[in-house]
Amino acid sequence: MAADSNNSGQGCFDFISDEEKRKCFINAWGSPEKADCSTISDRNALDACRYWVATRKPDPEGCKSIADSGLLKQCLLYIAGETPSISVCGEYSDYREKNTCLNDAAIKSQRVGTCEFIASDTNLLTGCIAKVAFDTNSETACLRIPRNEIITIANCISAIALANSDTNRCEKIAPDVEYYKCFSGIAIKHNSQEICSLAKRENMRLLPYKGAYYCYKDYAEEKDDAALCEKVPVSELRDQCKREILQGTVCVSGDNKCDDSICTYGNDTDCTYCRTKEDCKGYKGMENARCDVEESTCRSS
Repeated sequence: MAADSNNSGQGCFDFISDEEKRKCFINAWGSPEKADCSTISDRNALDACRYWVATRKPDPEGCKSIADSGLLKQCLLYIAGETPSISVCGEYSDYREKNTCLNDAAIKSQRVGTCEFIASDTNLLTGCIAKVAFDTNSETACLRIPRNEIITIANCISAIALANSDTNRCEKIAPDVEYYKCFSGIAIKHNSQEICSLAKRENMRLLPYKGAYYCYKDYAEEKDDAALCEKVPVSELRDQCKREILQGTVCVSGDNKCDDSICTYGNDTDCTYCRTKEDCKGYKGMENARCDVEESTCRSS
């Protein structure tokens, strides 16, 4: 509810109509230092007066005196937005409303600690921390995301690294894929595959090759340019890079063609060639299609 810059609030007491009085208080902006709402007999106008007094001070305790539940929530939400605090949000009895209030308060105040009071909603909690971390340009804040949310932590750091074109921040990312994609994202942003060479990690957690090699490959695939695969030093990755780019061009479902030297039903539904049961999922509408390994053909079970 927006305040009226021409309405100080004190003049609202002079209205004869209770409805006009109510509207006046709701839109008032001035200081209520000398206001005495107890002189108002109409309940709706009284609630509006209390809303004005509580929101102008601001005073979350004052909101509690409002009888109308909708206006009470609006009062608390207004104060939470203007003067974010955990205590204001604590006035909500419904945990979802409380969580929403805490999320808004954290983002408004840019205090990641406020996010941590969000309960029973992991997505909102992690999203809140990631938002505050990004807005405050702090990858350290990303580490306050629950430890088991390792990919979310990585994506949080990566977003900040990309926004700042800062490859040093990418080095703080633990998971292999998110690590090299952080570098390739910055490389793509600046249209420079050479940025991949800045990836310092030589021993990845699960992947066998250096982080830079996967960055070169990912850059080429995102650019859809097989010539860029030549930058990949390892022949296995280089060939895989070229094959995946070629598959994207050749393996097209619905063109009544199948190059079975590189395509399978998994990436081109015009093919019957398969290697695993997964390649036959949904083959010709069959619910239980299987892969006949000997004939490399999808068949009905």
